Amino acid sequence: MNTTGKIFSAAAGLLALAATIAAPALADDGASEAPLAAIEIDTDEIGIGIDAPWSEGVGHDARLMAYERFLDGNGKFKDALFAPAAQEYQAALKFWDHPAFRFNLGVTQLNLDQPLDASQHFQRAIKYGPAPIGEEKYREARQYLERLGKRLTKLEVICDEPGAEVTLDGELLFVAPGHHVSMMRPGTHQLTASKLGKLTNSRSLVAEPGGHVEMQLVLVSPGQVIEERRWPEWVHMSVVGVGVGMLAVGGALAAHSSSLLRGTAVNELVRCDVGDQPACKNGPRGRREQRWARAAYAAGGVTLAAGSVLWYFNRSKTIHLNSHGERISLSLSPQIGSNGATVSIFGVY
Repeated sequence: MNTTGKIFSAAAGLLALAATIAAPALADDGASEAPLAAIEIDTDEIGIGIDAPWSEGVGHDARLMAYERFLDGNGKFKDALFAPAAQEYQAALKFWDHPAFRFNLGVTQLNLDQPLDASQHFQRAIKYGPAPIGEEKYREARQYLERLGKRLTKLEVICDEPGAEVTLDGELLFVAPGHHVSMMRPGTHQLTASKLGKLTNSRSLVAEPGGHVEMQLVLVSPGQVIEERRWPEWVHMSVVGVGVGMLAVGGALAAHSSSLLRGTAVNELVRCDVGDQPACKNGPRGRREQRWARAAYAAGGVTLAAGSVLWYFNRSKTIHLNSHGERISLSLSPQIGSNGATVSIFGVY
């Protein structure tokens, strides 16, 4: 049998493995029912001797050791010893990162009320599709993920500072640069990016069940000068562009109306009852386009003026940061007392 045939044979065999995975029913409200007993399977069904993408780089002896720990985990799961069962599955994964082990660990963690960890393992369990765990358990894993998504919060973090460590509640998420996507429990969290020689950027997050939080972390140097605008530059540029376009349309209409009316005498414009004169056709059209041109000039002028005002208020401002990353700013507070008028200066330095 060729390699492809062996893989599909392993997939068929692992349908039996799916039966070993005791899957509690995860209700929409997060509650779970009592799990079923795990059933042991033999080495052929798990595909120890078959090469597959999830077995790449794992030797035969490592697979056997992983399988033994997997069976130990199933035994403890059968006795409802979920914490020891989770330890056995985690030990098996150190030898062999098999999607079936991930699925079993995810189900075990559901019974331990660890939805965040369970979600991560279900994601890994479906990485290679249904082949390693079977169609039924593949569908169950996706259902678990969908329901867990209503209990947890999706987090997306972007940090482009090379070498910066990004942590959530003190736990390392990734080392920048990168774009990280994961799930987190609802509640208040602290997201932090730090790097030697840069000011630490720490943000407080409030996560809602089923929500989605996106955050971009930027690190700056002490005393760094940054440029800031009220809104993106394209806003006022777009308004100015629209105004210029209206003025251009008005100019085109004015030029065309002038060509229609050029050479037409005033008395010809009012003697349309004498023959079919060009003025009878071009005159009204020319005057109509003149009115349109004036309207376009007026609208274009107002829009251009508005764009200019927006540009003025959106001028780039230079912001100086102190060694703590705070803005260096001053405020004046005039006070009038019995001893005369004074001015107090408050600021951050």
